[in-house]
Amino acid sequence: MNAYSMNADHSSDRMLFLPVLLIATCLWMTQPAMAVTDIAPAESTDPAELPNVVPSKVENADSAFAKLDIGKKGYLTPADTKVLSGFDKPFKTNDKGSDGKLSPEEFIPAWEDYTGIHTAPENFQRTK
Repeated sequence: MNAYSMNADHSSDRMLFLPVLLIATCLWMTQPAMAVTDIAPAESTDPAELPNVVPSKVENADSAFAKLDIGKKGYLTPADTKVLSGFDKPFKTNDKGSDGKLSPEEFIPAWEDYTGIHTAPENFQRTK
């Protein structure tokens, strides 16, 4: 065996090694991408399933109503206001129709009872 034939043997080994190395590298690089397929499904965007945003007592009635009426129904139910600790009494007192719903007009005095802050009805966007 001469020096030339040894180089030829190593040359073919290198030729075989490069494609194997390339395939191994490609397979290794796709492993993280395969693991990403275990992503959880997106959370619901249904307003009825979204958490309520609790309005602060320093907010005006309009802002509080908007935050509590997440389904944009135009009225509030006891379920909508359950995030307000102590709001059950103002709710019942101002539910003039006794239908278990507070209209925007009914909500203004309920919010005033709850917060002690007067809201001028003309500043309440939901009643316009």
